[in-house]
Amino acid sequence: MKISEIIAAAYRKAGIAGYGQPLSAEQAAAGLEAFNLMLTAWVLDGIYAYAAPNNVPFATVTDFASTADFPLAPAFREGTVFCLASRIAPEFSAQGFDMESFMIKMRAAYMVIPTADMNLSLVRGAVYPRYTI
Repeated sequence: MKISEIIAAAYRKAGIAGYGQPLSAEQAAAGLEAFNLMLTAWVLDGIYAYAAPNNVPFATVTDFASTADFPLAPAFREGTVFCLASRIAPEFSAQGFDMESFMIKMRAAYMVIPTADMNLSLVRGAVYPRYTI
């Protein structure tokens, strides 16, 4: 899926463009700018997009082109469309909506919980009296 398709879907989701209706040059440019700004801001949430083919972190890439492939896993498409629609809606006087649930899911996908080692001598005692090392 191309970034231009994500942008068009966001305009449809926001009710600015109809299905199959081509975007104006102004809409396409504003959508691409909003997309690039949004992905740059996502770095602060721990969500990193990568620029193919070198897997260079997005933080070091200036901007994606609208003809580029969508840089995240397919599971992130719907959330990206909703987040982008939420960003562009106010610029076109369209009704905005809450996209926080998608952001929570996307942040959770990037969350890393380190494993903890436990000293086995702490396990013995009243709670586990029969436990032996």
